[in-house]
Amino acid sequence: MYKKLCNLASFILVASFLLLTIPAGVIADNAPIDTGIIKGAILMEPYSGRVLFEHDSSSKYSVAGLTRLAALLIICEAFDSGTITDDTVVTVSAKSAAVKGTTAFLANGERMNAGDMLMAAVMINAGDAIHALMCCICGSENTAVERINARCRELGIDASYSDICGDGVLLSCTDLAAIGTALIKSESFRRNSSLYYEKLSHTTGASQTELANPNKLTKQYSGCLGVATGSSTDAGYCGVFASERGGTTYIAVAIGAKNSSDRFVTGIELMDYGYANFRSSKMVTAGETAAEIPVSGALEKTIKLVTASDLSLLVSVNGAKLYSETEIPESVEAPIKEGQIIGRIRYLTENGEIVGEVDLIAYSGAEKAGFKDYVMLIMRAWFGRT
Repeated sequence: MYKKLCNLASFILVASFLLLTIPAGVIADNAPIDTGIIKGAILMEPYSGRVLFEHDSSSKYSVAGLTRLAALLIICEAFDSGTITDDTVVTVSAKSAAVKGTTAFLANGERMNAGDMLMAAVMINAGDAIHALMCCICGSENTAVERINARCRELGIDASYSDICGDGVLLSCTDLAAIGTALIKSESFRRNSSLYYEKLSHTTGASQTELANPNKLTKQYSGCLGVATGSSTDAGYCGVFASERGGTTYIAVAIGAKNSSDRFVTGIELMDYGYANFRSSKMVTAGETAAEIPVSGALEKTIKLVTASDLSLLVSVNGAKLYSETEIPESVEAPIKEGQIIGRIRYLTENGEIVGEVDLIAYSGAEKAGFKDYVMLIMRAWFGRT
């Protein structure tokens, strides 16, 4: 039997406790962008995964060089984990040097520090740098492709890569938003993504390559975290943009714009819409005490329940109401393990829509008591009196 503790008195009259979900198409009549100038678009808060606007976000399109982002994600995560370091020396193969599209002009046989290659990979989405780093990290192109496809499955992306750079792969706005979300959580990505102009020194071939970030929003949009742009005759102009202001983060994707300007305008208008109407608010912090309930079959009489994780929700600035509901059992029976999920706190709108929840876990364990445990307890109590 569970009990629900609904704190109806805690209705919040300000915006700081509401996550507003907008189903696809609901705001189509009041779209924050001109949907006539792009094929697909999406605006998403990456940490909750809440979609604030979408236009044909699930259709798969050719997205030019943005297909490389799946490999770039694996590279950045490898740097984060220490699998590869900035000082690792990478040798460029003939196949890496021959990658078409945007490149850092790496030469066959050239040796370069991985950190410099990563800068080129993140700043300009350089295909040769991405290919060389993936082969270094994974050992072979076949293994690299397997890693890319596996990572895509983990992100819920239905795509089949046959090469590292994803030639011929079709991705949707939702797919790109998922990759962008994972990328901005990478420290290695972030330390390079906001760079606007750098020079890459070579050991062979060209003496230097000028790296100018093609994502103009990196310099023009306040709080821009970068990500990437791409364009081709078939794909049109595409972009994945991320920004962070005052603790609120957005991922905006535009696919198939008619020109470069429309691509950037779409990204700006989507993120402007987000900041004008919503903001993130922390509801709970991991480890907060939420309740204390009886334990049967253990020497402990009660067990404390704490929040399992932080919970931040995207909230409307329009002042809608919200209440919380705590769902926990009347009591629990030993054994209980530390960290075991016992209940949860949900956050709901007035019409009962669940907009967020966090698990409640046991702060400490409670072992099941045996006959000897009770004998010892009685003896301690008896001798404590004498």
